[in-house]
Amino acid sequence: MPIGLIQLPIGSNIAVVGSSRLPGVVGQLPLAVVVPLPREIQTPYCLIMGPAHILLIEDNPSDVYLTEQALHGSPLGSRLHVAEDGKRALAFLHREGLYEEAPRPDLILLDLNLPGMDGRHLLGEIKGNDGLRRIPIIILTNSTAESDVFMCYDLHANCYIVKPVDFDTFESVIRQIERFWFQYATLPAGD
Repeated sequence: MPIGLIQLPIGSNIAVVGSSRLPGVVGQLPLAVVVPLPREIQTPYCLIMGPAHILLIEDNPSDVYLTEQALHGSPLGSRLHVAEDGKRALAFLHREGLYEEAPRPDLILLDLNLPGMDGRHLLGEIKGNDGLRRIPIIILTNSTAESDVFMCYDLHANCYIVKPVDFDTFESVIRQIERFWFQYATLPAGD
């Protein structure tokens, strides 16, 4: 039985634990149990149904590991999926081959320097696709080149972040990204 969370104004939290049909009512109604949330993850009018899915498109195993560690134990419970290059990322996003059962990501973290199809080209492919363009894409890269910053924003990246070099700052940045996009931002519903 799927479990989801609908959070209404602060203090009124409902965990949906199932559904039921009532005579004379079209569709299914949720059976609910009120569950208080820790104050740090209570936000007004936030809708969370299951864990958020983040697609990290990164070929550096060290950066993948650091991102996994940063999200480990997060109170928001985001799930991290990794694609090592642009070709695998597109297969994941289009649910092809090994990724047939892949969830639609709620957020993409994209490195620019990837083998094969680089992140700049991949960004253009994703933002040029009607079915994918609304997924927020955060550029998370080592490049400080002003031309990369301009190009990424011209291709409709939602944010450009230069990777911090020390773990504590990197962890803080990843957690702040997660918190902003899944706790404060309003995202369009996926499929």
